[in-house]
Amino acid sequence: MKKNVAHFVQRAVRGLGYEVLSSWRLSELTKSKNKSLTELFRKFDIGLVLDIGGNKGQFREFLREDVLYAGRILTFEPIPELAADLDRQSRHDPNWTVFPFALGSEGGSLPLNVASSSDFSSFLAPREDEARFHQQNKTARVVEVPVRRLADVANELPVRIAEVPTFLKIDTQGFDLEVLKGAGDLLGQIPLVQTEMSVIPLYEKMPNYIETMVFLHERGFLPSSFNVLNMKNGTTIVEFDALFVNSRFATA
Repeated sequence: MKKNVAHFVQRAVRGLGYEVLSSWRLSELTKSKNKSLTELFRKFDIGLVLDIGGNKGQFREFLREDVLYAGRILTFEPIPELAADLDRQSRHDPNWTVFPFALGSEGGSLPLNVASSSDFSSFLAPREDEARFHQQNKTARVVEVPVRRLADVANELPVRIAEVPTFLKIDTQGFDLEVLKGAGDLLGQIPLVQTEMSVIPLYEKMPNYIETMVFLHERGFLPSSFNVLNMKNGTTIVEFDALFVNSRFATA
């Protein structure tokens, strides 16, 4: 009976363009991802994490509870109420600092499309022809937020990126490449970079995964692992997290 129900659910969900993983398989994938990141943090002696696109603090929680990372975390979140909530949370964690602005390739301010589901918020307009995530990335309101370059704020941070092995995590819904561009020469001093890439863009004028890979490749970064976030019709990747290692820091 359970087998028949599971088969029915799998077929129904696939019909909507999604893929369901059994709990044991998802658990094994999660454990593998956590172990891989934990090992890389130890290998490169990571002492600073730049969390670009903090949202509700999910990545900080993941680092603390799953990766068992206890070092410095600097979170950047431009949505005012989310940044304020993160700041309140950070008072209970002395190694966590929150900055209430976005990072990009140029300084100034930009209109941010705050989505119905806040983790889908983006500087880019959602694609109307991509209906699978229409409810999540539907724009609820637009708010003007400050944007700065990582290279410009580096000297204002409580930790010098050049002096501490750094992990750069970016999750900005289509704006990751702009964040990388704004790092300038500082990018060459960062051992590990994790960025979200899209095969099927969910936003207008969103760079595809090849553009971002070429950008990182040209600056000496090599792929370390890929983590698929969602699939379309069980055959095509929509988005995935890509982890890159700076070849300057890689050892044989």
